[in-house]
Amino acid sequence: MRLVVLNNSGNVGKSTICQHMLYPRLKYNILRIETLNTDGEATGERLSAEDFDKIFNKILSSDDVIVDVGASNIATFKTKIETDFEGAHNFIDYFLIPVTPDEKQQRDTIKTISDLNAQGVENDKMRVILNRVNSKRDIKEQFNILYTSDMLDVINFELNDVLPVVFESSLFKTLERAKLTYNTVKEFKTSSEFDEELKGKIGKEKIELELQKFYRLGFEAYQKNLQTAFETLNLI
Repeated sequence: MRLVVLNNSGNVGKSTICQHMLYPRLKYNILRIETLNTDGEATGERLSAEDFDKIFNKILSSDDVIVDVGASNIATFKTKIETDFEGAHNFIDYFLIPVTPDEKQQRDTIKTISDLNAQGVENDKMRVILNRVNSKRDIKEQFNILYTSDMLDVINFELNDVLPVVFESSLFKTLERAKLTYNTVKEFKTSSEFDEELKGKIGKEKIELELQKFYRLGFEAYQKNLQTAFETLNLI
């Protein structure tokens, strides 16, 4: 599959979705269309939307690819796909659109969906991913602007009752305070393997192992949520 992850808005978790949900499960190469933001842990080749021919050369050279379009390049990318190479969207299997509960991000998401629809992207080729969701609040209440959008009604874009949901997690802040990276904890033993190793351990060694297990538990809980969201996407 050829997947494009995008949103008119920044700060919706596009790269996190690509890096931590899609890549581990699909193992597709990632193309990062970004010129401003950098992420030392990110996987994939980095290109500018100005190099549209290079981007599509790589897309068309593979049946399986994830394209992460950064906010700094979304306007150029959309112009290229809409005017310079009209119809190029037909090479893409799905457009994935992460959105957070923030008002601006919801309104930008509505515009993103509307723009893609106007370009000829079929509604069933667009998938909305609800990101950074508060697990203690009603989902439709948090995304009220999105769910009650007249603009989406006009283009007959329906939000399913069951959408992929990624809940807000304190994992990344916890790891930052501990001076650990997500990729480091990913390489830790599993929590059950830690249980075996902890048997008979005492003192400082026990404390260090228990701390590692603690961080690994947070990683596993986050990945469990991502697995559920991925399955709900129903891409395969």
